[in-house]
This record gives sequence, C-alpha cells and structure tokens, in this order.
Amino acid sequence: MNNLLNRFGYHVNHSHDPRYVHVQKRFLESALESFEVVAQALITRAGLKTFIQVGANDGVHDDGLRSLIAEHQLQGILVEPQPLAAEVLRERYRLNPNVKVAEVAVASKNGLLQLWKVAQVTQIGKLKMDAVTSFDRSSLSVKLKKWGVKAELEPISVKAMSLQEILEEHQMVSPDIVVIDTEGMDRIVLDQVEFSEKGPALIQFEINNLNSKDLEYCRQRLIRSGYKFILTERDAICIHPAYLRYLVG
Repeated sequence: MNNLLNRFGYHVNHSHDPRYVHVQKRFLESALESFEVVAQALITRAGLKTFIQVGANDGVHDDGLRSLIAEHQLQGILVEPQPLAAEVLRERYRLNPNVKVAEVAVASKNGLLQLWKVAQVTQIGKLKMDAVTSFDRSSLSVKLKKWGVKAELEPISVKAMSLQEILEEHQMVSPDIVVIDTEGMDRIVLDQVEFSEKGPALIQFEINNLNSKDLEYCRQRLIRSGYKFILTERDAICIHPAYLRYLVG
C-alpha cells in the first residue's frame, strides 16, 4: 500500500495516535485523492463491490467514486434529492445497470422535506451552486455570506426516506462503501448506517459543515466499532478494522 500511496506523495504512519491511520502528503493534500487512493486499494485487495453515495449531486463534482465505478464495475445506489441533479445522474448512468439512482433525501422518517437552494445562479467561478444546498436555511445563508456570494434562496420539496428503506428498495443488504456529502446533515445519515463485524469497509463523510457536538458524536460512534480515521481538510475517511491489513505492507 505504501508503494501505491507514494505515487501520490502519501505515506501511511501508524506510530501516532492508534485511532488514526496517518496519511501525510508531501505536496498539496486533497480529500478527493485521499479517498480514491484508499478506496482503490480496498477494492483491488479486499474485493469491495457495493456502495451507496448519499448526496451524489451530478456524479462528477467532487466525486471520488466516479472513476472507480467505471473501472471496477461497482454496484450501488446514488442518492440525490434534487430533481435536476437526479435526472443528470440517470442520464449519466443509463447504460450501466449496476448503478441505481434514488431521487430522495435520507431522513429519520418518511415524508417531505424542504430543501433550500440558490435561486437562478448556477455557478460562481468554480463553485457550482446546485452542489450547495441545505435543509437548514440559516446555515446555508451563513455559508454564502462567508464566501461573499449574494443570492436569493428558494425552497423545493423533496421526498425523504430512511437509509434502510432505500437499501431495501434497491435490494442491497449492506454496502461495502458508504459516501456521505449532505452539507451538514451527515450525522443524521451516518447514524442510520449499520455497523457489523464485516463493515462497511470504508466510510467517507464531510466534517467541515458539522458542529463540534455532531462531529464528536460521529467520531465516538465510529471509535466504538473500531474504525480508524484519515482526516483531510474536508472529510473523515473511516476504515473498518477488519480491512486495515489491506492498507499496510
């Protein structure tokens, strides 16, 4: 694994806090590269085959799974509540029967939720506005203000289901890989992921939009199940203890 990581300037170091798999990069650190390197190793060495991605957006923007899905013929579910983004995903994967699109939000109970999005403006510089949505209007307003973006917000009603019901609907028992990017709702999604002695092998969730209480809750729940962490500037990449042996040597 070190040989693979070194191609990207990484090095795995187990000599620090044992809860973490320390991945250091000699140049610029990238959350996307970190995930792709670890996922590639686990897919090729441990034979991971299935995934669920919650908050898939268009399947390209900040997406570390896209190339892996094609290269390894992964089977999985792309969860995206925005109608336009979900339609883009369906078109992108229309010739791939292994990939299903669930146009739904993950919530603790079924029903309809109000999702806030930027009205009219589609892109500012390199920032795609349809990738910046939230069920919390105030937090979205604060984020836009921080970025210096002046835009109106508008609500859309989206269908909501529990994670387990989405998995059952698409006949998936337990995905090997779980990716969560839900603009601050990651605790709600992660809390519905069922941990077992066999997985999920790899979990990625966004940490920079979580408050300290939610982040600590997620961290403690993962620690209790033995997960080890790679922390990037944006995400936590969590590796199940049964799969750590595939990342060393």
